[in-house]
Amino acid sequence: MVSELKDDPIRWGENKKTKKLNNILDVENGKKCGCICPKCKAPLVAHNMGFERTKHFKHEATKGCKGGAETAIHLKAKEIIETKKKIKIPSLNVIERNGEISKTVCVSQVELLALDNNIIKEEKNGTIVPDLFVSYKERELLIEIAVTHFVDKEKLEKIKLQGVSCIEVDLSDLYKSKKDITDETLENHVIYKVSNKQWIFNKKLQQAKNVAKSEVDIEILNQRKTAEEEKGRYYLSVKKSLQYSLENNPKLSFDFEFSEYLDNFSNRVFLELHGKIESTFNVLKFVANIELESGTNFVDFHDLIVNEVPIKLEYFENLIMLKLNALAKNDIYNWLPANVRKIARNKSF
Repeated sequence: MVSELKDDPIRWGENKKTKKLNNILDVENGKKCGCICPKCKAPLVAHNMGFERTKHFKHEATKGCKGGAETAIHLKAKEIIETKKKIKIPSLNVIERNGEISKTVCVSQVELLALDNNIIKEEKNGTIVPDLFVSYKERELLIEIAVTHFVDKEKLEKIKLQGVSCIEVDLSDLYKSKKDITDETLENHVIYKVSNKQWIFNKKLQQAKNVAKSEVDIEILNQRKTAEEEKGRYYLSVKKSLQYSLENNPKLSFDFEFSEYLDNFSNRVFLELHGKIESTFNVLKFVANIELESGTNFVDFHDLIVNEVPIKLEYFENLIMLKLNALAKNDIYNWLPANVRKIARNKSF
């Protein structure tokens, strides 16, 4: 007799009479176990006495097959699902992100499925041969049992083309374990545990992705709309404050015209200010494009024109800004450049 590899002991043998898989912990020692190899069908000998090593089966013949241990746990896992007719599936969520905006859509929740009786084992389904083909609540599900071989890209593409949802149950940790494994332990890993399961394919996934993307797009549009409304309110507040500040100055006449929002993603407002100052000797007309930013002291003047002639900003300070004494009462100078604010606030009217 030859020993199996230390890291893959055969833990289940096929009963010669019942054809069921018997755990090494539940059979008589030696040849009385009455079991054969699940893979090559050769007689097995049970080694389940003592406490120093993992209890296991060995081939009775001097030459044993390779892969018997993997086949045994693989077949026993499928037998458990077929017998118990239930399996707990893992959750699956889709997260769609765009910048700081993210939306999560649940595709599947953790759920213990009660399977229908028509469980099909390793039978060709379309272009693939799944480990198990099951159904529940008029839905179909493929189950793959992974011990040392996992679903590869080629099989994944075939599953996607098939259009049937599929989960994979990972038993590699149990397979590599040096500890004795009871049927109850394997049953827990196969049926109830979810951390060792993953969705290979879920036919509702793309639909959930579309829903998540749609929700993100809607949120972006809502934020843009809110930003536009906020900028509109800010613009109106600027216009109202300036107009109110100028009500008591009969020599000033202003007309505010909304220009446009050049940046839809900021709080900046662009105003076109048309005005005139009437003095004893003449009327000074001016046009100034002013850029403001809500919540800050940011301000910028563009294209300053007085009496249809472009002039420098300092002339605008002397001829216009210092005459707007009503502005000081409402601290409207916060919107002016720093040098203008300083002059205006220190000016005694």
